[in-house]
Amino acid sequence: TNRPPPAGSAERGRGAGARQNSVSPRRRPSQAERTKATMTPLANRTAKKATKTTAAALVIMCCCSLFLSLALGRPLPGERSPRALLESGAIDPSSPAKGKGQYGVDKSSVTSPHKALLFVPQQSDGENATFPAVVFAHGLCGPANLYEDWLERLASHGYIVMANQEQEECKTPSIWNPFSIFDSIGNLRAQSDGKKMVQHVLEEADFLAARDDVRPNDMALVGHSMGGGAVIAAAAELASSHSNRIRSVVTVAPWNGSTFKNVPSSVAGNLGDTDLLILCSRNDQICPCSGEIGLATGIGSSWMSYSFLQTIFYTSDNTWQGGAQAIFDGAKGNKEANTTLVEFKSGGHFALAGISDDAIRKLGAQMSSGSGLGGFNQFFINAAVSSGEEVSNQSGDAAAKLGDQVLQYTLDFLKDTVQQPEEGNIATLVQQAKDNPDVAEVEQSTKA
Repeated sequence: TNRPPPAGSAERGRGAGARQNSVSPRRRPSQAERTKATMTPLANRTAKKATKTTAAALVIMCCCSLFLSLALGRPLPGERSPRALLESGAIDPSSPAKGKGQYGVDKSSVTSPHKALLFVPQQSDGENATFPAVVFAHGLCGPANLYEDWLERLASHGYIVMANQEQEECKTPSIWNPFSIFDSIGNLRAQSDGKKMVQHVLEEADFLAARDDVRPNDMALVGHSMGGGAVIAAAAELASSHSNRIRSVVTVAPWNGSTFKNVPSSVAGNLGDTDLLILCSRNDQICPCSGEIGLATGIGSSWMSYSFLQTIFYTSDNTWQGGAQAIFDGAKGNKEANTTLVEFKSGGHFALAGISDDAIRKLGAQMSSGSGLGGFNQFFINAAVSSGEEVSNQSGDAAAKLGDQVLQYTLDFLKDTVQQPEEGNIATLVQQAKDNPDVAEVEQSTKA
């Protein structure tokens, strides 16, 4: 009965006890761990949303820098800068675009049918002349005042000009308020609403046609950038509703964008007997004649560019569906009218409209005034201008002179198609463009 314990049992007992005693007491979780463990699914989603919002704010801030970089991009390798364009003497110093026309101009603002600028040729006392009219549509985030000198000079040649002042104000988010990204995205989407801009153009055409001093069947539509796409879309609608109203359309650096009811190139062949002049630059970093945006620097193919395109314009196509070339290709099948495409070798997006470096700096400061960057804001703007537009426009007045050349072609075209359609002959304009050493190519489709 006093059997000794099995050999090794003491060791096993000691080993088990040792193992039992070696288990350390359970560590008390930290406050952060307890908080994380007890967070509700809603709180988890809120935290993730805040993280994504902060990241999105950084993306949009980068995209705003991208916008300036695209707008102020360097010239293409091997292309002549606008300085070379000016030195070539291609701009005729005696051209009407160099100065104002025969009329003084009264400038005023209207609030109906919406906010707009109005430029009216002055008349002598007792004179009751009537004039052809021009509806002008501005570019995305480009206020009508930015084009004021250009529009006043256009009016001085005998046109009543109306320029929409809606869809002008673009806002950037603040680095101090990540949630401001939602206001910024909503704002940019509203400003880039092509359907709304087309509606404004149609309303302005009706407004001008009802004036006693306007010849209602002698009207033209002129637009730059986003406005260039809008006037094509509007002209296509008017061709079916008011077939005798619009005689011609001039589109400068047109945006063949995706926010219109129909992409402009898809309706460019529906203008009826409305003649079309397309002016673009192969060096334009925002709306080139064809090809990718931002091609000079490659930034148009960056992740920032694709994020911006998808967030604001709901597209990943960084060629704007083929650009100005696609618009011409879409229009040339229309044998009721003449369609002309003039491609400049060089010239920035803003320079084509005669907009100076100082005006671009001011616009950039206005767009980013709420960014919270303080003094660094102007630093980034100056850096963008210095590395982009100033490189392309090495002469301080280059933009104005390039704008003169575009305005000269515009005036010649309007004279031939609106003021004197019976006497006008756009063949002269086409030949002048072909003879211009600073024009890369001229394409034309003539009516049957």
